[in-house]
This record gives sequence, C-alpha cells and structure tokens, in this order.
Amino acid sequence: MNRMISRGIMLAMWLMSGAAWCGESVGGRAPITVAADLTDGSHVVGIPAATNVGLRTVVGIIDVPFAEITSMTLRGDESAVVDLANGDRLSGAYGFGILQLDTLVGRVSIEARSIRTIKRVPVIVGESAAAGELKKDLILYYPFEDDRGGVVRDRSGAGHDGRVQTVITVVSDDSALTVDGVSRILQQGGPSVSHDIVLSDGKAGMCCDLTGGHRFLTVEGVDLARRSFTLCLWAKLNTLGRDNFFFFQGSESQDCRLHAAIFKESNEPGIDFWGDPLHSPNARADTDWHFWAFTYSTTDRNRRIYRDGILVGEDTSHGDYAGSGTLYIGRGTPDNPVVMDGRIDEVMVFKRCLKEPEVRALSIDPTLAARALGVPAR
Repeated sequence: MNRMISRGIMLAMWLMSGAAWCGESVGGRAPITVAADLTDGSHVVGIPAATNVGLRTVVGIIDVPFAEITSMTLRGDESAVVDLANGDRLSGAYGFGILQLDTLVGRVSIEARSIRTIKRVPVIVGESAAAGELKKDLILYYPFEDDRGGVVRDRSGAGHDGRVQTVITVVSDDSALTVDGVSRILQQGGPSVSHDIVLSDGKAGMCCDLTGGHRFLTVEGVDLARRSFTLCLWAKLNTLGRDNFFFFQGSESQDCRLHAAIFKESNEPGIDFWGDPLHSPNARADTDWHFWAFTYSTTDRNRRIYRDGILVGEDTSHGDYAGSGTLYIGRGTPDNPVVMDGRIDEVMVFKRCLKEPEVRALSIDPTLAARALGVPAR
C-alpha cells in the first residue's frame, strides 16, 4: 500500500449541492464486500463504511446502493460508469473524494482519484470466517519479503521451507559453466547446485526472480497424494513459447506425476497427473502479472484452472493424484533442464480445494494471505 492510501482521518467527503453524496451506514443490513483496483496496481478489499454512492446524472442525483453495484469505473474527469446487478448502466459525476473500507488491517481511506474500479466481491474480509479458513488450511506460503541466502521461509507455520537451486544445463560432454564463480563440468543429468535467492519488485512487495531460466525452488514434505489441494501463485513470465513450469511433483506412472504449468505448444495453462492432462485454451499466457490457481477435489475428482480469479477450465480426472516426493516450484521433471523464466510471488499451497469466491478474493487482494497470517506489511 502506498501513500495514496492512508489510515485514519484524511479528508471529509466532498459536499455537493449542500448534501453528502455517500450515504451513511445502516445497522442491521448484511455487509457488502467490495474490491478497489487502484491506479498503481494495488488492490484493497473491504466493507464500505457507506451503504450507497451518489451519482449526478442527467435526470438528477441518484443514490445507488452498493448492494446493487457489480462494478464502478472511475474516470479522470470525476465521472463514473456504474453497472448494476439488474443489467442497467448509469453514468454521471460521482460525489465523493474518499472511499472508506473496513479491511483486515482496520479502516483505510482511499482517495477517489487513485481508484480505477470498484467491484463487488462475494467474500467478506476482516475478522471473518473466510480469512480464518484460508489461514487454517494453508500448508505452504512464500511471500518472499525477508528471505536471504538459499532458504525461502514458509510463513504458513507448516515448516515447508524451500531451497533455491540452479540447474546445470548440458551443452556437451566437455563444456564448462561458471556458477557462483566456480567452474563446473557439465554432464548429462548433472546435479543442481544451491543458489542464493534473487529478489526483485513483485506483485505485493518483493518477489522471487527466476529470470534467466535456471533457478528454481525445491520443497520437501508436501503431501498431496489422494488429497484435495490448491496450488496458486502470482507469476510474470519473461518468455513465451516455452514450458514455464509452476509446480511439479512425482514419478513417471499414471496419476503419479503432477504438472501445473504454462505449456510451450500454445502458451496455455494446464494441470496433468501424467497421462491425464487438462489444458485451457481460454486463457493463454502473456508477459503481465497474473494469478494462477489449480484446484483438485477428491470428492468428485474435479480439477479447475483459474486465471485472475476467473474459472478458465475444468474437468474430471481419471483418478486421484497419487504421487509424492520433492515439490519443485519453477521447474518441471528432475531430468528436464527447462526452468521457468520470470518472477513468482505469493506462492501458496492449501490442503483443500478452495472455492471459487476464495480464489477470486486472493486474486483481487494479493496481500490477503499475508494479513490473515499476520505477516508484517510490505
């Protein structure tokens, strides 16, 4: 969060025509949760302090309840376009200078000029059951904020710290590669070597930079076999038209090798249990930041792929995933030297299949998991 957002009292609501254009809260009503998408790329999710917003239209001032708004796009000329749940669209001048939201970290005040869109979301934050469930079921969480050296701290409390590795790529039998100042002979299937983490600006604070396609993470003890799970992360790819692996685990046998990746043939996201792939042609990757989530439920063997909180593919697997072993993040099979080229942030593994509104909430607010776990602000 930057200086465009400040806590406490900033400014009073602008008054127009002698009346406040943002209505007062009314007790007894179910809270409405909205997400504010800001001009600097940040997202803030919370319950608005007001129950409605005023819009000056050609027919006069209309008080529009937040409960009826699906999205509101603010323009630089202090006008807005409001889409309503019944399909209607309104446009006119909005009458507020500050949007106040009650969030996990308390009440925040956001200047209207810093907001691109306001959207209603089906998740309530704050000290909510939703945040508590996310915290309870999170078994791996890498925010990459204060990591140094070759170890990535797991902030979920499950103890799944990661190790940064560098892959040795074969060029020829007598080729050499300098890694951390040491000349190494490259051999077919040669070992990976430890490497310090490289941090850069991410989606939320700092991120793990895998630029160059040779660094990746390894994690031990993550048991996904015959269990429901969710794998998710923010990723920004540098190179398309190549395999960019997000997660890998397992061995070469039916339903025992897990891939979650962007595949080179089509730049499509996919999840595969080995011989049982699901690809999504509806969400081809690009080089922008995106939130990717891959969910699996043992109840009905349903697999889903989400991009930025939107469901883009689903199917029913042949069987439960039954693999085990080291979990690789940013790399595919141990015998495949192809490593993701890009940056990753907010890497998470849950021990259950997240519901669509939960995935959506994580995609809207990249710091939601951090706040639910009490991780220091970025």
